[in-house]
Amino acid sequence: MALWNPIKNICLDLLYPRQCVGCKIQDSWFCDHCASLIKKIEQKKCYICKKPHPEGTTCSEHFTERTLNKLLVGAHYSANPVLGDAIHEFKYNRHPEDIATKLGHLLSSTLTHHLLSSYSSCSFILIPVPLHTSRLKERGFNQAKLLADEVSKLHKIPLPDSNLLTRQKHTTSQVQSGTRQARLENLKDAFTTTKKADPNAIYILIDDVTTTGSTLEECCQVLRKAGAKEVWGLVLARN
Repeated sequence: MALWNPIKNICLDLLYPRQCVGCKIQDSWFCDHCASLIKKIEQKKCYICKKPHPEGTTCSEHFTERTLNKLLVGAHYSANPVLGDAIHEFKYNRHPEDIATKLGHLLSSTLTHHLLSSYSSCSFILIPVPLHTSRLKERGFNQAKLLADEVSKLHKIPLPDSNLLTRQKHTTSQVQSGTRQARLENLKDAFTTTKKADPNAIYILIDDVTTTGSTLEECCQVLRKAGAKEVWGLVLARN
């Protein structure tokens, strides 16, 4: 967005020299070495009951219109402090483009790890979890959209020019909502769409962090009502 033009970035770099969130070495907000230290999740499992599954698919007994077909997670948030620091810097300290590239590569490798030969002929569509217009104006960018841009470039998966999904209700932070049920209530009717989804495509919802999966599930339900048959979630970390 306009806020992040090159001249403004140069001025910010002069005032606040780039310093890696992990090792504090200058010239990068998140250096290659620290990014390489992130311990990725290798075992695939149902995101509801945590039972191992070869493809990370949601167990049939937990599957509903609301739940995702699968949730792909890059790393455990608590086990990777440097990733948490990078995500915080990415979202709140106004250095989006520099860190988005590194985090986008983590998401891309997570997706590659799950894309089996059986999906080689499938059509995928990336959907970043949208921000409400007031939150977007406050932050200046949607971190999920920046991550989706990177995954789109690396995997050559289309990213719709106008989001199929919009956020119509401004909600309080999910961190403040406590239980899973409270989070679902907080997000009730938060998302909507006026478009039809392609029933033959696999929709991949992209976000930075998930805890209970409630935000992704609310988005999933809206996409399913629009006609989507298969919806995945793809996130950097699970808290």
